[in-house]
Amino acid sequence: MQEAVAIINDAQTSWVLRIDGPFPDASASRLSGNPYELAQTVGQATSKRPLIYVTHELLSDRWFSHEFSDSAVISTFGFEQLGTGFPLVAYLIYQVAQAALSFALYKSEQDLFHLCHDPAIGCLFDLCAYKPDIHRGMSAGGLCAKCHDTLQELGASEAQLNDLTRILTVVARSVSQPDERPLLPTA
Repeated sequence: MQEAVAIINDAQTSWVLRIDGPFPDASASRLSGNPYELAQTVGQATSKRPLIYVTHELLSDRWFSHEFSDSAVISTFGFEQLGTGFPLVAYLIYQVAQAALSFALYKSEQDLFHLCHDPAIGCLFDLCAYKPDIHRGMSAGGLCAKCHDTLQELGASEAQLNDLTRILTVVARSVSQPDERPLLPTA
């Protein structure tokens, strides 16, 4: 996770991420795979700043992640077995980028669900009901034009959307260098 945070912070200026872990009281007995219970537990510990909880456990609904207006839960369970060609750090960057956007807009995934594409088209907002479809969005390195425009209408600044695109470009580039650190965009 430290590598993902460093890459995201180097790639853009809209968000500053830091690691405050390990999460307090993160015991298997307290935290279940239920993303809503996780978010509630995470949300209680945030002290007025957004917090992202990363778990290796399977979420009860088998989703990759859930974004709420001030917290997010990301599961790494089974990602490496999907055979996407992306390193785990790229997956974390991809998921954290979506959470950061939700936080910036103070929107939950439910507020943004109307943006979801099913089937996948190669956009951050691909639903990925068929889990291997995440490869398509990660490879695209950006948002589709419709999502870009809708996010602007919802209050995302052009600077935030440009920074999001830089982060997603880092992800897309990482597939071609699976054994190396993803390259940072030059502009």
